[in-house]
Amino acid sequence: MENSVAANIPYVTPPAGHEIEMRTIASLIHLGDPNNIRVQKAMLNLDKDCFYNHDHRVLFDLVQELFSKGHKFDFVDFITLVPSEQYHILTKTVHEQYMFTNHLEHDVNKLNAYKLWRKQLRILIDTINSSMEQTLPEEALDVIHEQLQSLSNTNSNANSSIVRTYETIADEFLIEEEDKNQ
Repeated sequence: MENSVAANIPYVTPPAGHEIEMRTIASLIHLGDPNNIRVQKAMLNLDKDCFYNHDHRVLFDLVQELFSKGHKFDFVDFITLVPSEQYHILTKTVHEQYMFTNHLEHDVNKLNAYKLWRKQLRILIDTINSSMEQTLPEEALDVIHEQLQSLSNTNSNANSSIVRTYETIADEFLIEEEDKNQ
C-alpha cells in the first residue's frame, strides 16, 4: 500500500506587464481629459485588477477616481494629488519617456490579457491543489471538472467586449428606427 501525502503546488509569481502598466498610466495622464474618447474607451476596459504592481494600482485608482468625477488628471493636476509613496513612479514615467499615447489601445488589451492569464493560472493551481486534497478519485475528478468549468467561463467572459455590446445595441437601435421609417 502506497503511503504518500499530497503536496500543494505553490503559487507562482503571476505574469505582469510592468512596462505596459507604466505606459498605460502615463498615456492616460498625458491625455488627462475625462472627455477624451480614447480615455473613455480605455477606462471602460480597465479596472484595478489589470494592474499587478501595487504602486501602479494606486496611481490607476487615482486616475479612475478623477475620471469618474469628471475631473482632469493631466500631469500638472495629477502630480499634486499623488501620494508621496508613488511620487517616484510618476516622475520615473516622465524621465523614461513613457508619456506618449501611441500604444494606449494595444496596451489596454494587453493588460486585460495579463489579468486573464493571472486569473486562469490561479484557477489551474487551485484545481490541482483542491483535487490533491480529495481522498476518492471521483471527488477529485468532480473538483477538476468544476474548476475547469470555471476556467472555461473566464475565457468566455474575456471574449465578450463591453464595446462590442454597445455596438450591438446601437446597431439594433438603428435597425429598429429604420424599420419604423419604412
